[in-house]
Amino acid sequence: MTVKLRNLITFLFIVSLTSCGIQAAPTNTPTITVLPTHTPTPQLTDTPSPTSTNTVVPTNTPVPPTNTPIPPTVTPLPSDTPTASFTDTPTVIPTETPTVAPLPQSKIKAAFEAVGFVFTPKPDNNAYMGKSGLAALELIGDNSASLLVAFPDGDETTRNLSSIYLVGLLKQGIPEWDGGTQWLIDNITQVIYEKETITVKRFGRKVTFSPMGSTGLYLLSIN
Repeated sequence: MTVKLRNLITFLFIVSLTSCGIQAAPTNTPTITVLPTHTPTPQLTDTPSPTSTNTVVPTNTPVPPTNTPIPPTVTPLPSDTPTASFTDTPTVIPTETPTVAPLPQSKIKAAFEAVGFVFTPKPDNNAYMGKSGLAALELIGDNSASLLVAFPDGDETTRNLSSIYLVGLLKQGIPEWDGGTQWLIDNITQVIYEKETITVKRFGRKVTFSPMGSTGLYLLSIN
């Protein structure tokens, strides 16, 4: 029996079994898949695959700097605007001018009248001369007061009165000066025993305490 005849008989047998509802058992005939020999394998090397995407900056496009300085705005002065000169304006240092209160003539006169002084007017305008024992007080307007006193040795009464008069003139003549009495105490020894002249300036007034030669008399003046 030839091969073709065997295959035909097998095919007919399978068809008869299928028509009767019977599944034929698989045969041991191997299935061979034959690949065509002339099917070309697609070439993948013809289409290049991009590896990365790079943005190319044109060479003629400048990149702006990150720290761009802002130029200052200068407004030029017009030619007809004068420029201030510091040398044209001198520096003036203000000087303090002390306010000198007028000498309270009426208060001084009233205070010394209370301790026994007797005043008489002088030919000069608004001037008086007052006396009490060895002491004398001259008042010239609101500008000057001069007290002449004595410190005789052994005469404690006169010496004490002279001290009271001196302190009274300072307190009445310059009431703003709280240290007037202490200044007199600190300097009276130099004036009486060492015959020195002491001068001080307080509240715009010049105070002078000086000996009158060898007479034993001493002068306290406020000007």
